[in-house]
Amino acid sequence: MEKRVTKRAFTLAETLITLVVIGILAMITVPSLMQTHEHYAFSAALKKNFSVLSNAFSLSKKFDYNDYEDWGHADNNSQGIYDNYIYIRSHLNVIRECKDKVGCWSQDITLDPKGDVASGATTKGIGTNIVTFTLSDGTNVCLDYWNESDTKTRFGVTENLLQNSLSVWVDVNGDKKPNRMGKDVYAFILTSAGLVPAGANNGSENCTTTGYDCAAKYIRHF
Repeated sequence: MEKRVTKRAFTLAETLITLVVIGILAMITVPSLMQTHEHYAFSAALKKNFSVLSNAFSLSKKFDYNDYEDWGHADNNSQGIYDNYIYIRSHLNVIRECKDKVGCWSQDITLDPKGDVASGATTKGIGTNIVTFTLSDGTNVCLDYWNESDTKTRFGVTENLLQNSLSVWVDVNGDKKPNRMGKDVYAFILTSAGLVPAGANNGSENCTTTGYDCAAKYIRHF
């Protein structure tokens, strides 16, 4: 006589409990995975922007590493900065440009790492008497000049400084959020040795506070 084998199925209650557990695990892990993916995507875009912009400055006929007076005269002068922008424009794929006006930077004002409005941030960009433009991949770029003291303390760049240092801000995903320094907004500084990421000489020590010097940290470690 054959023995009957009874197969036990899951009850409705057991199935629901399993689904609830899976749902809870998904709620815990998915946001973290998405955040990690976003972080690496922003870091990859940052490295690409650094390469593209560095190349544009290097190719500019106006950029002579032994004679950089043309790049250090435009302190607080939007026309001077615009002239500098013209030097590199032919080496970039620009789709819109703004001379000290809104339209080429996110209208959600840039925040610092703590969530407050970042120092110098407006709907025009970051700084005063600035020039902004947008690249074909959607990256927003902001050009501004800073004196030597501010360049050292704010941006953490202390070597090979020009008379006045050109800051090159990038919002790697353009008009989209989060528009926060150290997330999608970073800075580079033009020196006599070329473009360098902010934080290159101070270990990005202010990255969690002002956010001005985050670029070197994320280029090095991601």
